Amino acid sequence: MPRPLLAVAVALALTGHPGLLAAQAPLPEDWQLPVAKLRLDFAVPDAPAFALLGQTPSKIIRPTSVREFGLAASNFVGGGSALSIPKSFAVEFAPALILAGPRLTVPAYQRAPWLYRLRVSGATARGEGVGEPFQLGVGIRVALIDAADLRQQMPYREAVSAFAAEIVDIQVAARRRLGPMGGRPIPLDSLNADERARLDAVHAKLAETQAGWLERKWNARALDLAFGARASGRDSTPGNLFTDRWGAWLTYADGIRSWGQILVGLTAGAERDSANDSYHKAASASTRLYVGANYYKFFLEGQGTFAEDRSSKWLLHSGGELKLPFEIWVGFSAGLERDSEAEATKLVSHVTAKFAFPRN
Repeated sequence: MPRPLLAVAVALALTGHPGLLAAQAPLPEDWQLPVAKLRLDFAVPDAPAFALLGQTPSKIIRPTSVREFGLAASNFVGGGSALSIPKSFAVEFAPALILAGPRLTVPAYQRAPWLYRLRVSGATARGEGVGEPFQLGVGIRVALIDAADLRQQMPYREAVSAFAAEIVDIQVAARRRLGPMGGRPIPLDSLNADERARLDAVHAKLAETQAGWLERKWNARALDLAFGARASGRDSTPGNLFTDRWGAWLTYADGIRSWGQILVGLTAGAERDSANDSYHKAASASTRLYVGANYYKFFLEGQGTFAEDRSSKWLLHSGGELKLPFEIWVGFSAGLERDSEAEATKLVSHVTAKFAFPRN
């Protein structure tokens, strides 16, 4: 289990942070815990810019807690159904969160949470031959509600402070035993057996606390609002781009006990008709049900898309998500899409790999 919160407490304690040494007790209420350390391994969502490229069968934008930086790759299947280099890539980042860096504290974050939850995304899809133009998408998203945001969870912050206070006690005991060290930090290998055992116990309690919060908060209530636009080229190269699609998304998510999550998404936008350059408005409504846990889950989704002067389309598909080592999240889905006017049904599938930085 990653231990970012324990790491900051160790750093503060073993470097003799004056505020902690003076307390030698539970930390003061206004302790300036760095926001960067209040991070758990929640899922990495698809970026709004990615959805605009039409590389995913679903139009829903899944909400989750903000990450400083995320990367996604998709469309791994080339000609002849053989695996190939991914043809679609997306990045999403939180500018204010990145610019503030490790200096950002919880009180500062809480003064403008909407600013630090604001994320910008970009995505590209390279074409292959005639009829598959190069595409570029950009998007912006803000979390209006995020009940999984640990920066806003006082009980979690109090638990972290308690762990830090325990480590302060260990540090004070080691300092008294070793004597003056000229302000130098205490090496971890200088701890005796009793101090090491106490430190290991803090590790275990922190891991248990993190696991409990992941279980309770992976499906927490959330509401995301997003906007985006897409530009396409005349051919498979990036030259001569022109705007041909824009969209807006609103997605609400809520948990079902500890085992499920329900998503409801609305999408509205327009796409340029290549024949006469006019725009056709379109809207979609989607519902997705997740069943599982934070690190592995399955879903079932239904979706309807209704376009101006075009037939409606219906999608029913299912899939799953799995977290691999090194904070790699793999998602997969397959299902059926039906065109009501053409009375045609086709099989659609999607595989994506997503990465989050910095890793916990």
